[in-house]
Amino acid sequence: MPHFRKRIRLKGYDYAKPGIYFVTISTENYEWSLSNIDQDTVKLSPIGKIIQDNIVQLPIRHPTVQVLNSVIMPNHVHLLLFLSAIDESRPKRLFNIVGAMKSGSTRECREAQLIAPNKTLWMRSFHERVVRDDAEMERFSAYIDANPGRWREDEILLAKIHASGLPPAGTGSQTT
Repeated sequence: MPHFRKRIRLKGYDYAKPGIYFVTISTENYEWSLSNIDQDTVKLSPIGKIIQDNIVQLPIRHPTVQVLNSVIMPNHVHLLLFLSAIDESRPKRLFNIVGAMKSGSTRECREAQLIAPNKTLWMRSFHERVVRDDAEMERFSAYIDANPGRWREDEILLAKIHASGLPPAGTGSQTT
């Protein structure tokens, strides 16, 4: 029986259209490899530093993109992106931009021997939401800012702690 992936994109929406997008990208198998959270502060791992460099490079590589806010959590990244219509002749769709960041950061991590040559850093897809108004943009930005403080509440974190006996976040004794 064939397996069909759930459609997660907004049907009929043009993702090259100017607008603000809230994006979440998760690591393969939700692996904790990007950062640690210590007393509600993000401490980037070497892989996380490469991801941060790629986020900083987004507007340089894609002039139609502005990064309004971001956070690199241990197993996922949140981005608040603004796509403008600067270059109508070569519009970039959101999935092209995110895909380029994912493949570029994976390649750099492999070159730095931070992950094995055959290892996948990211899950296959990503979650996105089209931000509909200024109030929603403010909510998503506040969510990004507060995310490290909520890390202990993360269901995946709690499941891992329960299953593996890892220490709770903020103890400073986690490893990546």
